[in-house]
Amino acid sequence: MVHRTMFLPYRMEIPVMTDTLSRTEYDRLHYLGGAGPATDLDPDTTGRWQHENPDWKARYWRYSLIEEDSELLRPEPINVTSRAKDPR
Repeated sequence: MVHRTMFLPYRMEIPVMTDTLSRTEYDRLHYLGGAGPATDLDPDTTGRWQHENPDWKARYWRYSLIEEDSELLRPEPINVTSRAKDPR
């Protein structure tokens, strides 16, 4: 009898796309306490997020629901668009 062993990585990482908010939406969330600059967070958290989300610009975060029917929130990384320039 031949035993075959298949080796799989301990943890398979799937790249996650970081959500992008408009500057207006971010400003509203920040005003209400639901978002903020990455400097408010622990450096270990931002380092982990940068590893898990390579497209994150490491500047902003927001709270999001853990599940749709939950009231529990968790912080997550976000990107924010630049302000629109006023045509002159």
